[in-house]
This record gives sequence, C-alpha cells and structure tokens, in this order.
Amino acid sequence: MPKIMQEINVSTVAVIHLLGLQDTHRVTFVVFFLFFVVYCLTVCGNLLIIALVSYSRILHTPMYFFLTQLSASDIILASDILPNILQAVVVKDNIISFTDCIAQFYFFDVSETADCLLLTVMCYDRYLAICRPLHYTHIMTSVEHSDTASIGYRPILAVSEFRYRDPIFL
Repeated sequence: MPKIMQEINVSTVAVIHLLGLQDTHRVTFVVFFLFFVVYCLTVCGNLLIIALVSYSRILHTPMYFFLTQLSASDIILASDILPNILQAVVVKDNIISFTDCIAQFYFFDVSETADCLLLTVMCYDRYLAICRPLHYTHIMTSVEHSDTASIGYRPILAVSEFRYRDPIFL
C-alpha cells in the first residue's frame, strides 16, 4: 500500500508590501502635505481642547471631562496611523513587518473601541443632564464620572490579557 503524504502549509507572513502609494512625485508631495496638515491640526486641536479644559475652572464639569478623554483618545488614534502613512509616502520602501502591522491594528482597534465607549458614556451623561436634571449632580459626582470614563479604557486592559500564539509552535 502506498503512503499518502499530507501537505501542510507552514509558510509564514514576514512582511507586508503596501502598494497603494505608488504615484508620481507631484501627487506624492500633495498627499504628504495633506496628511501632514491633517495630522498637525488633529494633534494641535485636541491638545488645545485638553489645555483649555484643564486651565479653566468653569469647564471642570463631567461633560468637559469626557471631552478631554475623547481628545486624548483621538490623539492616540491619529498618532497610530498617520505617522506610518507619512513614512510610507516619503520613503518609497512601502514594507511593514507582520508584527508591526498587528501592533498597529491593535492600537487602532483599541483606540476606536475607546472612542465608541466614551461617546456612549457622553450620551448617558447628556441623558442624565436633560432627563433627570435634579438628580444629575448627585449621580455624576467626580468619582462617578471618573469611573464611567474608565469604561472607555477597559478594553485596553481586557485585550492586553490575550497572548498571540503562533499556530505553528502550538
């Protein structure tokens, strides 16, 4: 009886080639300038929001606290994707390692999840302020809005508990 060999795919992905940014020099300059301006405006605008809310005593309310948390999350989100895009536009070597890609996706996913959860908490805050105005100050104390803001960052702690396991080495 002949032996039947099973073929198992043991190939791994080491690098990923980014093929979307292979344009002429003129288009490359416009894309780089556009992305750079958007990145600078995003970071400066969010830092301005954080500084204004921190500086002004009038703005020390739960709504503005949540707004500063959302601004910090947006800075993390913009700083995750745009610098790599700028590097890919300037340096014509459009290669990213697999582990860098997974790490970038992880931080992007966590930032987006935190944004969505913070927006949900902000909606709840506004619901309480509009529908239950007499109970709002009692419900949303400083401890309470700190705890509800931490809801947006709990996925970071939950997902960081997972370990990446390569199926080849299991």
